[in-house]
Amino acid sequence: MMKQQHDISKDEHLRELLHKELPMERRDQWFTRKVMNRLPEKERPLFSTVEKVTFVVVALALAVGWGWLWRQMQVEWLSTVVIVEIAAVVLATLAWLGYLIVPALRRG
Repeated sequence: MMKQQHDISKDEHLRELLHKELPMERRDQWFTRKVMNRLPEKERPLFSTVEKVTFVVVALALAVGWGWLWRQMQVEWLSTVVIVEIAAVVLATLAWLGYLIVPALRRG
């Protein structure tokens, strides 16, 4: 019990010394704003984890789509259905690539 009281008195003594020796804090509303404006911006990742997982899933789906399209072209060459499927897979691939590339170019 005595040791605990002794530690408390040391803490109080140290607190008094610090308050007596340190300069008074400045109460300036502009000071905080100036300091915050000079801090470097927090670096954010280009893509979030959810976006990365989505990119991988879409890439796998596109790979399956290209494989299936390749098989279809082996069976029937350039029918109307195959041409529409080619257009759909190519547009989906371009959209996926655009979604990957545009944020990188904006940051770049």
